[in-house]
Amino acid sequence: MKRRPFLQKAIALAGAGLSVNYSCGKKNPNEGHEWKDITKVSDHGFGQLRPPADVLAQARENIERYRKGPLQLILISPNGDILKNSKCALRQKSHLFDWGSSSAGRWSLQQNDEGYDRWSKKFSALFNSTTCKCYWDEKWHQPIETEEGLRILDVFMDEKDWAKNNGLRAKGHPLVWTVPKAIPKWMLKYSIEEQMKRLEHHVRDLIRHGSDHIFKWDLCNEMLWEPSLRNVPEREWPHIESVDEILTYLEPAVQWAREELPEGHFALNEYGLLHTSQDVISPSRQRERYLELIEEMYKRDCAPDAIGWQAHIGAWFPHDAFYQTIDTLASSGLPVEITEFWAHDKHNPNFGILNEEELIKTKADYMCDMYTIAFGHPAVNHFTYWGESGFTDKDGKTGPFYEALYNLIKVQWSSEEDSYSNDEGIVHINAFYGHYDIETPMGRGQMTHQPGEQSIRLELR
Repeated sequence: MKRRPFLQKAIALAGAGLSVNYSCGKKNPNEGHEWKDITKVSDHGFGQLRPPADVLAQARENIERYRKGPLQLILISPNGDILKNSKCALRQKSHLFDWGSSSAGRWSLQQNDEGYDRWSKKFSALFNSTTCKCYWDEKWHQPIETEEGLRILDVFMDEKDWAKNNGLRAKGHPLVWTVPKAIPKWMLKYSIEEQMKRLEHHVRDLIRHGSDHIFKWDLCNEMLWEPSLRNVPEREWPHIESVDEILTYLEPAVQWAREELPEGHFALNEYGLLHTSQDVISPSRQRERYLELIEEMYKRDCAPDAIGWQAHIGAWFPHDAFYQTIDTLASSGLPVEITEFWAHDKHNPNFGILNEEELIKTKADYMCDMYTIAFGHPAVNHFTYWGESGFTDKDGKTGPFYEALYNLIKVQWSSEEDSYSNDEGIVHINAFYGHYDIETPMGRGQMTHQPGEQSIRLELR
C-alpha cells in the first residue's frame, strides 16, 4: 500500500419541498441514533470564526485554482492528419469529483414505471454517483442476514444495477458497523473468534457481489462512537474505545477488503466531528481521535484510502467551522469525503420564525454554501447528499433544491466552450477537470481532463 506521511497537507491551501423531520423521542440506548436529541449541542472548538462571506470568497478562489486547469488539446483527424484551423466544440459530460446522493434506485422498478424512469434520468443529470446500501441487519433498509445463512441481497444488487445502467459511479455502504441494531442477533451465540469469521464472510461476500461495478466502499461506520465487535453486548452509548481496541476488528477488515478487491477504494465514515449532543466527549476530541486512529493505521500498513465525514449531525454548521473541520481531516494526508450531508429544516437557526418560502430559500442558500466550501477545499473528492430532500418528485419533476444544485454543479462548475484549433492543430482551453465530448466538422472524440496533464493528443472518429 502506498503510504502517505501523516499530518502533512495533501495540497497547500490558498490563504421541491421541505426535508423530512425525524422524531427526537427517547430511545433505547442499545438502539442507536441518540445523536438525534439535539436539545443540547456541544461547541465546535474552533474559537472565533471568519465571516461566511470570507470563507466563501476563499472557496471560490480555490475552485478556480484547484478544480480546473489549462490544457493543450491536439486534434487529429480520422485520416491521421493534424486538424488545423478547425472549429471545435467542447462539452463536459461529468466531473472527476463525485457528486452523489444515497437515493439509489431499483433497476427492476425503473424498467416498469415511466415516472420512475423520468426520476432516474433527472437524478443522473445532476449526480454522477450514488450509494448502494447493504446493512447486515439494519431494519430501515433491507437487512442482509437477519436469519443466519439466509442472505438477501436483491435490493443491494438492484441498486447496483440501477447505478450501472444509468451511468453512475456506485459506493457500497457499509461493510462493517458494530452497533447492536446492525449486528445480527444470532451472532451473540458465538465466541468472538467465530464472530470474526462470520464478519469476514459478510465483508467478502458483499464485495464479491458488487465487484462488477462497486469499487468504492464505506469500509467501517462510526467506529469512534461504537464498541468493538467483541464489546457490542456491553454497549452504552457513547461507547468510546481505545484505538488499539477499534483495530481489533478494523485492521482485519481492511485486510479482507483489500484481498478481495485490490483495486478498491475503502473509506472510513464518522460523525460528531463538529457538533454533538454529548458532554462526555467533545467534537474537537473526536477529531483528534480520528487522526490518532489514522496515524496508527499508517503504522500498521492498513490505512484507508479516504477519511469520511458525515457532515449533518445536530445543526446547520457555521461556514468556517465546516471548512476547518475539512482542513483538520485533510491533515491526515488522506482525501476527504463528505459521505453523508443533509440540511434539515429543524436545524435552521430560524426554524419556527420563517414562512415556507423563506425556509426553502434559506435551505437552498445553505446547501449551496456548503457545497461551495467542500468543492473549494482541494482535499475533498466526494460529496454525498444523504437522502434526496425533495430534489424531485416521484415523477421526476424538479424542485428548488435540485435547481439550485444543478446551477452550481452543471452550469457554474462545468465547462462548455466553442473554440478553434490553430495552425498546429492545437486548442488551448482552461476547463474543469472531468470527462468531455469533443465535436469538430471532421469528427468526434472523447477525453478526460485531469490534474497534472498538460497536453492530450485526441484522435477523432
